[in-house]
Amino acid sequence: MTRLNSPWQQRDIHLEFLLGELRLKRVTFRGMVANNGLALESGHLRPRRVADSVVPELPPGIDVALVHSYPSANLGTRYEAFGHVFRYVPHHYNRYYVDLGGTFDDYMKKFRVKSRYTLRKKLRRFKAASGGTLRWEEYRLPGEMTAFHSLARMISATTHQERRLQAGIPGRQSFLDEMRRLAGGDSVRGYVLFLGEEPASYMHCTAEDDGLLSGYVGYNPKYRALSPGVVLQYLLLERLFSEKRFRFLDFGWGDSQHKRLFATGCVACTDLYYFRKTRRNFTIVKLHSFLESLSSGAAVILQALGVKSQMRDLLARLTREPLILLVTLLPAEPL
Repeated sequence: MTRLNSPWQQRDIHLEFLLGELRLKRVTFRGMVANNGLALESGHLRPRRVADSVVPELPPGIDVALVHSYPSANLGTRYEAFGHVFRYVPHHYNRYYVDLGGTFDDYMKKFRVKSRYTLRKKLRRFKAASGGTLRWEEYRLPGEMTAFHSLARMISATTHQERRLQAGIPGRQSFLDEMRRLAGGDSVRGYVLFLGEEPASYMHCTAEDDGLLSGYVGYNPKYRALSPGVVLQYLLLERLFSEKRFRFLDFGWGDSQHKRLFATGCVACTDLYYFRKTRRNFTIVKLHSFLESLSSGAAVILQALGVKSQMRDLLARLTREPLILLVTLLPAEPL
């Protein structure tokens, strides 16, 4: 196995080919990753500069280097060549967070009066449906990870993320082993909200220094009317403000109404991919870039026409193996 210097970690890197919310294909590369994450600097949250824009050297057997959450200022070019690699910037995104300084009461003041009323109403409604009690559990010790993983998998198997996007919490043994390892260093948390005796929603988080990173989340869709994901998020934030263990909750990559609702701020980021210059890699990236642009434009149009959900259901019934399958068979010849 190739040995890499810190902050790089060797792992598989997946390039997801999505058309809206529908996953068409996942192409896997052997790569190395540096996760910048978020860090508190001079009282402000900024992307952690674990790795910078210096072009990485790709060791033998490594096809791509990925820098997560790089500050996106002055990075508008999608392709740029650097010697034996080319850099790909697929998109920019906001990374949302909750500043856990202050008190929970102070935090709640960020919401409008109507939003505060709605949140507390959801809490009361879930409590009533659960027999007058709110039961939720935290899992953080190595011996607790098996129970959490089993409950999270029960929920995840029912979710849209897993059934259509194959993006639920992983069921493989290696993921559970990694959770146990992290728990040994107090670096992982699992949370499950129950409706009676049945698990209704879960959150998987990892801890680093003074930040808690939200990872896999999900809720059983049959309880959608009771907003179990919102209820669990509310309860967790209330506890985090009280514990004072973490300085911020990082919602990680991706945008959603849920994140925008609870966040106190965001930082503009992008992911930098440095691919080895081969015909196969360049063709895959060009197709990925085209699909990203097509998907973004189509989503805006379909939303405006009010037919986005109908089109998503139609696409889900169509084939998921388009020309991308042919691209993955291209030989890895240098350009």
